[in-house]
Amino acid sequence: MVANEKNRKMRNNSGINAQLMKMVIYAGVILSIVFTAILFLQRRQARMLHEKSKEEYIQDFNSLIKYHSIKMTEVILDYTHWDEFSKAMEKGVTQEWFDYNLSSLLEAYDLDYVAIYDKSLTLQIEYSIYPYNLTRVIPASALLSLSGKRYLNCFTKTEAGYLEYVAAPIHPQTYKKGSPPPTFGYFVLGKLWNNRHISTLANSLNYSISLVENTPIDNKQENSNYLQAYYQFLDHNGSKIGGAWFSKEDLLFKLYKNSSSYLIFSLLLFFVIMWLVFMQSIKKLMIRPLSLVRKILEREEMSDVDRLIQAPAEFSDLGHLFKRYIFQKGDLKKEKERAERADKLKTQFIANMSHEIRTPMNGIIGFTELLKDDSLSREEKEKYIEIIQNSGQRMISILNDLIKISLLDSEQESTNIQPVSLNGLCHNVRTFFKMDIEKKGITMTCSQEMEKDLVVYTDRDKLYAIVNNLVKNAIKYSSGGVIEFSYQIDNGFIQFNIKDQGIGIEKELQEKIFDRFYQVDSNLNKQYDGVGLGLAIVKSYTELLGGKIWVESSLGKGSTFSFTIPYSQMFS
Repeated sequence: MVANEKNRKMRNNSGINAQLMKMVIYAGVILSIVFTAILFLQRRQARMLHEKSKEEYIQDFNSLIKYHSIKMTEVILDYTHWDEFSKAMEKGVTQEWFDYNLSSLLEAYDLDYVAIYDKSLTLQIEYSIYPYNLTRVIPASALLSLSGKRYLNCFTKTEAGYLEYVAAPIHPQTYKKGSPPPTFGYFVLGKLWNNRHISTLANSLNYSISLVENTPIDNKQENSNYLQAYYQFLDHNGSKIGGAWFSKEDLLFKLYKNSSSYLIFSLLLFFVIMWLVFMQSIKKLMIRPLSLVRKILEREEMSDVDRLIQAPAEFSDLGHLFKRYIFQKGDLKKEKERAERADKLKTQFIANMSHEIRTPMNGIIGFTELLKDDSLSREEKEKYIEIIQNSGQRMISILNDLIKISLLDSEQESTNIQPVSLNGLCHNVRTFFKMDIEKKGITMTCSQEMEKDLVVYTDRDKLYAIVNNLVKNAIKYSSGGVIEFSYQIDNGFIQFNIKDQGIGIEKELQEKIFDRFYQVDSNLNKQYDGVGLGLAIVKSYTELLGGKIWVESSLGKGSTFSFTIPYSQMFS
């Protein structure tokens, strides 16, 4: 009987050991699966990180290339629209004129080549930086292809390297409307892509750059540790004549791979220890939460996040972080889009400011030089002085708009409430814009709802600024017709309307015109001046006075700008 009891205990012990062994095996299999999933996820994240870095690198690369091309394009468009240049070409450009006005361009903008051709494509002036001595490197067919174009940007191969050049026709800034601008010649600026240039780029941007002779992209050996991009050199016909490889070591990817190796090793050791000691605890406290983390990283579904929040210990906190991250990701996307729009508007604003300030400055400088001529008649001098005064007033207007925007941004703008006569406002508007209206053949009407003079309590200066800006815009974008200024009382507010018969505004642009620096006509050769701040100031002033502003417009038929302010009044 003692022997039977002993055999029974041995069978029980054997069963317990088998069950424990099974649990260990099952736990090992589960841990192996989880470890494999984490390893797969790490590698996937590594690939995603590398692809994301590659996308950002290509964006930076494109921005770099675009920056160098835009710099030359802006310079050449600026100078080819210079009236003094057109006059010099019409009379016959001389080396002395070139040395005085244009020879400093190469050093000022870090260029290597400049050339001037007359309208018959005969080379008049050519100059290059020593020791390259480039001569007659621009094909005549390239200049011929400029017909009907603003400019040409392409490459040509020279003995000194690949020359990136921008060519544009020379014509005056002002010319008879309705006809194409007269061409007095062609202006060319160039930058060599040689060892010196790519060495400078490589040192300043930590890139590795190499020039190649028409090497296809597929022939370049891929390296997972490097970010690479290829820039193709095209001539004026669009033919491939060479290119440049840009590469950069992906330090973040390299660091990620190293850290991933250490992380995987640590996880492996951790799993082995926990497999031997805390098998059941791992299943409850680690495997399930980690599985949820993997799903969240893959799918970013809120149901997975809510389940992770219910997990014990730190995984609950991690679930809250993921939840916050998913919400913040949407906000960041909106902020990114807003920042991209702001950056685009900033770039446009800088270009507009350069154009708007240069134009009156050129007028002031040019006509000041003309006033030195003692042979001018009194009438001519008075005319030139008037032009100089108008140019100065235009610059003051631009600076005043910038100051107003600055005050609004810094919240230093306040209101000064006082009684304002609306009949006086109408009279002021008519008187202030009388000359501008008569010059453009426009009729202006000012109607009011009440026979008695209506007086409202508001900030007089800001109300006048709003109305003057809107009437000024109506005159600017109208070539005739009638401008109607009216107002009426509606639900405790007084609504002002300025209606014109001008060019109108497209429906999709009507919300954007109140944004800062935005203009419907925003290119460098725009017909109407301004930096795009007037309507932004008008909107800010209207909201500061407690009202709102909107526009109704049809393209080619005119626009009606309406705004409201609170109705606080007395009768005189």
